[in-house]
Amino acid sequence: GCTATQIRLLWDQPGAPSTIGTPTGFQITPKQAYDTVYQAPWRLSPKHLWHVYADDNNYYIVDALFGSSPRSARKYGVIIDGKTGQLKN
Repeated sequence: GCTATQIRLLWDQPGAPSTIGTPTGFQITPKQAYDTVYQAPWRLSPKHLWHVYADDNNYYIVDALFGSSPRSARKYGVIIDGKTGQLKN
């Protein structure tokens, strides 16, 4: 439905998001979320550009090949809990 919180783009540069801050209420940094996905090589191709999105609770790491938008992040993204760092999908 449309009750989901707003997903926003945090990072769309090559490489890990080392220079951006942690969103309010999150315990996991964007880089930790990125590294979690990177260490699960079956999730996304490391050859592609990854974009990092977040809503109020989760990170969404999406392969830019699928297009970069909040909608594609929600649909195709690997979801990481912003507090625990656990993969959620």
